Amino acid sequence: MTDEIREVRAICALCRKPAELRESHIIPTFVYRWLKDTSFTGYLRAGTNVKKRVQDGLKRKLLCAKCEVLLNPWETALASQIFHPYNANNAFSGSYGEWMLKFCTSVSWRALRFFLDEGGSSQLTNDQITAANKALERWRAVIFGEIEHPGVYEQHILPLSAIGTTSIADLPNNMNRYLMRGVELDLPRSEKSMFTYVKMGRFAVFGIISPTKIRWKGTRVSVRNGQIGPSQFILPQQLVEYLKDRARKMADLMKEIPTDQANEIERSILHDRGRAVATDQFAAMLEDERMFGRDAILRKTTES
Repeated sequence: MTDEIREVRAICALCRKPAELRESHIIPTFVYRWLKDTSFTGYLRAGTNVKKRVQDGLKRKLLCAKCEVLLNPWETALASQIFHPYNANNAFSGSYGEWMLKFCTSVSWRALRFFLDEGGSSQLTNDQITAANKALERWRAVIFGEIEHPGVYEQHILPLSAIGTTSIADLPNNMNRYLMRGVELDLPRSEKSMFTYVKMGRFAVFGIISPTKIRWKGTRVSVRNGQIGPSQFILPQQLVEYLKDRARKMADLMKEIPTDQANEIERSILHDRGRAVATDQFAAMLEDERMFGRDAILRKTTES
């Protein structure tokens, strides 16, 4: 009985009040729903364990019911006004209100809280831990409306799409699939910078923790209102290299899918070709075939 009471009276990570905690999505649930609905099979792979097929995304006992309700309207606004329209048409350009900063801040807060709670602080220096805790406090204050602006702990959102033409060298041959459909979170860092990275299909949200002198152009989220859509973005060169590296990691993970499961996926595609070719997953594959050739999308098999 004591253990049950202790669990019920856990502390919500956001409001810091005793409450029964919910299974909270670290990346909003609408992202995973879209990923499933636009895939060949209607299933997800479990993060870094691609051998495991799952029905839902990453969750942890993190927030109370009231805090979940607090975040929901911002997620709904982003999903209905920006996320789904842009996925349907990459030429889409839309406006946003105060909810955008709240949404991005809540996503960055969850990503950083998750990283620290999962033992990530052991990988950080004392200065980085201090910066991370300051960012969490500032973002928490923005979420609850105690302050309007995150200060130096800015939020940035980058809309992504298939690459048309580029002079960037050494792109991995799954780059378009990663840009269009990759879903993950990370905490990129160096001696001079650190930020949260939440990849949600064709959108990436960055929460600046340790700012640098290198300025980003066209991505910073405004406090009250702004526009999002196709534009001219200026990004740090290190970020371009980082995205290439993440695409390579995704490709390496996909190679770990067991042969029998890969064969099953192919059979399901052949069984209902009409549905398969109409999916966003197929469209992303075609973009990589266009840019890198058919070998980029053909599964390599070995003869024993």
